[in-house]
Amino acid sequence: MIQAFLLEDWATRKPRLIETQRWQLPGKRDGHDLSLDPSTHEFAVTTEDGGWRFSPESGEYVAIPFLNPARQVKAINFNGDSVAWVQAEDSWWSYGFTVAKRDGSARERINVTGIHLYKIRWFR
Repeated sequence: MIQAFLLEDWATRKPRLIETQRWQLPGKRDGHDLSLDPSTHEFAVTTEDGGWRFSPESGEYVAIPFLNPARQVKAINFNGDSVAWVQAEDSWWSYGFTVAKRDGSARERINVTGIHLYKIRWFR
């Protein structure tokens, strides 16, 4: 489930969060990741069985074609014309990640030794 909150009374001794909205996740179960796509102001969401775009404005989820259906996608992050994601290989983690163009084309697998990856993010 994705939830939206409003911060009230921030400047007081008792600030509080008030839930303003909630959206059920698509797919079968288990949300894994939520990251903002700065190009579209939508969110990338991953679940047990795929990747989705989520618009809080409309409350709608749209399947990401190259990641739906896809099992065990643990993280996805868009940056400009690129996207990166982690898909579990053993248990909950992976030995690497994939980068591609925004539409999922020109995929390149990047293997990483010595660590178990679960999340991925772009940094500038």
